[in-house]
Amino acid sequence: MNEQQQTRTSNSQSLDGTYNVALGLPAGAAAPWVGVLRLQYSQHAAQEARSDRYGKLELFPEVEFEAGDVVEVLVEQGRAVKAVVRFPMEDGRDLVFVLNRPEAGQAVVRTVWANQGSDKHRSLNRAAYRLPQKNFAVS
Repeated sequence: MNEQQQTRTSNSQSLDGTYNVALGLPAGAAAPWVGVLRLQYSQHAAQEARSDRYGKLELFPEVEFEAGDVVEVLVEQGRAVKAVVRFPMEDGRDLVFVLNRPEAGQAVVRTVWANQGSDKHRSLNRAAYRLPQKNFAVS
């Protein structure tokens, strides 16, 4: 690795962390989760769906997400690797998915729960998130 590549890698790693849409996401951070994804539910996600506080959740085999559905992204080594995505339902609730980065159009669901669509997390702990830097884009 040459010096320029080492600097770029070191700079991207220094910007690793968790970002929330309320504070801003790095450019390109939501892109991997946009579009139709086949969902593969982990054992934990399937269990959580059966015991959700609002009742048993339907586990969709495919969901089409938009960039505005992505509310949180974890960046590691300059790459978006995990996202929290809210999917609005017809009954006024949102399904909240924690998804690994999709590969070949499929994403592993780490966990899932229902939330009221009106819940906008006004109690967000801002200290838990990074602020995106100007001109910082992720892959």
